Amino acid sequence: MTAAQAGRVFAEADALCKADAGKLWGVSLCVPMMIVDPSTHEAFTNRATPGATEDGPLYRLTLPPNAQMSTAPFTYGGTNWAQLTLPLFGSARTQLPKPLVPPRRDHKNNKNC
Repeated sequence: MTAAQAGRVFAEADALCKADAGKLWGVSLCVPMMIVDPSTHEAFTNRATPGATEDGPLYRLTLPPNAQMSTAPFTYGGTNWAQLTLPLFGSARTQLPKPLVPPRRDHKNNKNC
C-alpha cells in the first residue's frame, strides 16, 4: 500500500466519523487508525506515534514481530488504535471496524434477511 492509498482510506474513514458526529454510539468515532501489512509489519497511521516517521500527512512505522495484527482494536505506544490489515477489499466503509459504519436501516424490507 502506498501513502496515497492509505491517505484515501483515512480520509474516507474521517468523513464517515464526522458525518456520524457521535449519533450512533453517543461518542465520537474519530479515532486513531492504523493500516498494517501483516507480512512485513509495516504500518501507516493517521496520528503520530512513537517510532513513526512522517510520510506527508501520515506516519509510517514497523511494528514489532509480536504485535497484534488484525482488524480489531489495538493498543500501541500508549494509544488505542482501530487497526485494519492488508489486503483491504472494497472501500474504507467495508473495512472499518463496525462501530464506525452506521447500520443499514432497510433490513425489514429485505426478504433475504
